[in-house]
Amino acid sequence: MYRTLLRLTALTIGLAISCTVQAQITRITGRITDATGAVIPKAQVTLTNDGTAEQLNALTTKTGDYSFVHLAPGLYDVSATAKGFATEQQTSLHLNLDAVLTVDLSLKLGVASEVVTVAADELLLNRTNADRGQTFTQDEIENSPLNGGVPLLLANTAPGVEFTGTNNGVNQWVRPFDNSSINQFSTNGQGSDTNDFQIDGAPNNSNSFGSRDIGYVPPSGSVQEMKFISNPYDAQYGHTGGGVFDIVTKYGTNTVHGQIYENARRTWLDANTHYNDNPQINLKKTSDTRDQYGFQVDGPVYIPHLYNGHGKTFFEVQGENWSQNTPKTGTSWVPALSPGSTTQTVAETGDFSAADYYDGNCQCRKPITIYDPLTTDLVTKVRQPFSGNRIPISRLNAAALKYLSYLPLPNRSVGADQPYGSNNYAWSVTATDRYKTAIIRLDQNFGAKDRAYIRFAWSKRFQDVGDTYNGIPGPAAQGVFPLVRQNHFFTTDWTHTFSSNAVFDLHLSFTRYAYNQSQGPSPFDLSQLGLGSLASQVTAQVFPEVDIDGVTGFGDFASNGGNKLSITNTISGMPTLTLVRRSHTIKLGMDYRWMKASNFTGGASSGHFDESTFWTQQNTLANLGSQDGYALASWVLGTPANGHLDVNPKQYFSYPYFAPFAQDDWKFTSKLTLNFGLRWDFQGPPSEARNQIVGDFSTTAQNPVASSVAGLPSGVQLLGGMTFAGVNGQPTTIYNWNWNLVQPRIGFAYAIDNDTVVRGGFGDTFEQSSAQGYSQGFSQTTAMTTSLSNGTRPDGNTIDDPFPVVAKPVGSARGLATSLGDSFNVSNRSFHIPGVWNYSFGFTHQLGSHTSVDLSYVGSKGFDLDSTDNINHVSAAFQASCNILQGSTVSRLQECLNPSANSAWVTNPYLGNAAFSPAATGNQNGYYTSQLLPASIYSRPSPQFGDIYQTEQNDGRSRFDSLQVSGTHRWNDALTFHANYVWSKVMSSGYLEDSIYRTRQHHIDTGTRPWRYTFNAVWHLPVGRGHRYLGTSNYVVDALLGAGSWLRSITTKRERLSAFRAAS
Repeated sequence: MYRTLLRLTALTIGLAISCTVQAQITRITGRITDATGAVIPKAQVTLTNDGTAEQLNALTTKTGDYSFVHLAPGLYDVSATAKGFATEQQTSLHLNLDAVLTVDLSLKLGVASEVVTVAADELLLNRTNADRGQTFTQDEIENSPLNGGVPLLLANTAPGVEFTGTNNGVNQWVRPFDNSSINQFSTNGQGSDTNDFQIDGAPNNSNSFGSRDIGYVPPSGSVQEMKFISNPYDAQYGHTGGGVFDIVTKYGTNTVHGQIYENARRTWLDANTHYNDNPQINLKKTSDTRDQYGFQVDGPVYIPHLYNGHGKTFFEVQGENWSQNTPKTGTSWVPALSPGSTTQTVAETGDFSAADYYDGNCQCRKPITIYDPLTTDLVTKVRQPFSGNRIPISRLNAAALKYLSYLPLPNRSVGADQPYGSNNYAWSVTATDRYKTAIIRLDQNFGAKDRAYIRFAWSKRFQDVGDTYNGIPGPAAQGVFPLVRQNHFFTTDWTHTFSSNAVFDLHLSFTRYAYNQSQGPSPFDLSQLGLGSLASQVTAQVFPEVDIDGVTGFGDFASNGGNKLSITNTISGMPTLTLVRRSHTIKLGMDYRWMKASNFTGGASSGHFDESTFWTQQNTLANLGSQDGYALASWVLGTPANGHLDVNPKQYFSYPYFAPFAQDDWKFTSKLTLNFGLRWDFQGPPSEARNQIVGDFSTTAQNPVASSVAGLPSGVQLLGGMTFAGVNGQPTTIYNWNWNLVQPRIGFAYAIDNDTVVRGGFGDTFEQSSAQGYSQGFSQTTAMTTSLSNGTRPDGNTIDDPFPVVAKPVGSARGLATSLGDSFNVSNRSFHIPGVWNYSFGFTHQLGSHTSVDLSYVGSKGFDLDSTDNINHVSAAFQASCNILQGSTVSRLQECLNPSANSAWVTNPYLGNAAFSPAATGNQNGYYTSQLLPASIYSRPSPQFGDIYQTEQNDGRSRFDSLQVSGTHRWNDALTFHANYVWSKVMSSGYLEDSIYRTRQHHIDTGTRPWRYTFNAVWHLPVGRGHRYLGTSNYVVDALLGAGSWLRSITTKRERLSAFRAAS
């Protein structure tokens, strides 16, 4: 496989050292006529790229039509001539990304040497297709006020789209390396993570732990143009439940261009955020130091005396560094100092005589009493207090103290009305972010028949001490230590012209996105805590996580997944053949993508421990309040309230995908163009390389535990259990193949006159699947046994040796008996890939030479949207018997809530059954230990399990309706602006509001924005060399006052939907 890939890559490199050709739909088309309007067959049409001087030639068809396809955005000249006619030429035609520019020429009688030139100073209307979206030029991308320089964020100003990523007063994750935030755009009311991202026509998506992220984000200086397509009616585009982000990287021309830049951010230059300025928040602006600097250069390849690449070989290269230091401050809770000591804490001395709490009723402080767990009365469950609230030194557990030795001493006093030991440690750390990126592109024109390009991009983000949670130095710290994101992106494209009416394009790419995160300093030598015996049994050695009530959590942040690693590799290819036949422009192609995603989430790989007041409160059955017990005292006795250790698998998922497509743009008349497209997605269901996933939940199979369970009521059967991928004839995929992902596309564009076009379209697309299923059996949790006397006394394992034996995953060995007594998730084997219908109808009118206005109705319908259902819920009848609102009595409700011998509770038939034990299930559950269980278990379809949530249920539906008004102005690259107003409503339905009573939702979605207005503009000031003012200034003055002077603005206003209106 790898050798084949290498050979293919080498072959492609041999063919491709590149030109300006893309796999997008960008093209120039038109019809050649004479002065009477009659078409001219076999007219000679020449297209010239103003930047590279590259020329392409075509002959018109029998209907007088011509088409130049696979073009890069830029400035072009079009000329046409025929025997007996003078040459007609239009110059300075601005071709935008994914645009189809219609240039009709009327030839006059004469000789070819006579040239009639018309400068294209007008904003030409789209008269060829129905696609909706917004194009952002290189000038807009480089000069718009973007925080972090991320081009994607300009799409937030397009009609029908809204950025939903994290961008508030607390976190502003809109930087080029915030891959899981900057991809969040809701398009026409659909899900915010369902868009397709492309660079130079190559997919730019990644899969991190089952979430859809973006891969590489190019710096703005290397972006030629970007188009956001909100309604993709061209069959070339698909694999999206929202829109398509299409970026084209910059290519070199015959003129050398370059820049060196620095974007400096300092606290004194920042305004405070609206969030911080909120009177209810009232926070000072945070300190921030950021430098974003680099260089960019492009031009022809020229090696003196060796090679002159003018007109044929071009390059573009950019490098950028990002350095950000963000001071963070906070307070944490650490063990209080022992009375009379400045060097020892209460934990070290066992002296809790000063422990107290604030009573708001008397506005005074009252003592906390700690009780000895070894004095528990076996009948009353009552304990006796430690004398003087002091724990004898001999009772202090050395291992527990060792954990606490990694915590700092208090450095601030506690407020008179604050809890004992609260916020007594003030800390300050500096979060650092370092980011580097480089991109290089080579374009080659081999002649009239062949053109190609090759591009490589790389980036690496290194974040340290970011998102710190406790500010504690050393191994006990919690935070990002470090977080690394790295991208590699290779793309190549080759275009071959068979004739003026047949063009072939081959696009190949390889992308790699890696995510590596540590939740605390690692690795950590567990022998430092006396846990050396665990070292060989765990998947990663880190400082165990400890959560003690009244002490800030410390150690590896297992609650947030622990150490994580995710790598996504994607190979893609897209061959396309474009044919011009009479008045038809036909495109045939295949979109092929193969994504491999490997994931590892460590969890509590070295252990997680929780501590509460349980072991030092007066009664084992209940805590009596703030005065009853102290969690830190419980900890130093050596027994946590509970603990566990995780052994999780490394998984390797495959996502095969290929989609043949056909598109026909038919110029039916000189005014009407019809668009017909068909795309068929073959999106293979995900599979795991080692079959480390569960399959469907079998609802009818007899569970093997039934043979060891006695005392079941008459008629109750223990049916149901987990199946496993590739076992006993089960498929190896998460769900079944979807064979019916057929997507018809229809559109039209009708030119009422030269200034007005009416356009409409209708099309279907399907989302990208990122499912990774579930891994019960392949992950294993070892629960800590803290008591052998049902919690009466701490006579189980202690913190010295919390896990004498670490349970290893058994995979599918337990079969249907896996996870007995537990609640868990399973996938729906009949899952259907969610889809969306897009449709629109509207008018575009050109005002003068530079301004256009569009008024359109735009809608969408989402279907088969992902949902979740509890397929093992208790019956509605039993639930109603405990619900006062449905006729139940107060006494019955009390019976349902309080375990006792009544009709709402039954004797536990699973008590002590080894199949339900922690050794088998990995956790403590009531099915194994409780004397009584709710009688509702017998109303479940599978009484041997808890709640079973089946995901990918396809119950969701959505509908988006909107009026979208857009205005665009472009004036000789001096002033560009877009103004958009959208009135819209989103309806959601189908989702289960209540899985027991089967109530489904139908409401206005909370994502509805009744109205939204956006405006973005870039105005180059007429100052400096070659401009109206100071036009003859020297280069120093030009640099200070002229070149690069502009005014720029992005404005967004919207109305949020109130919760009341959403609910109604």
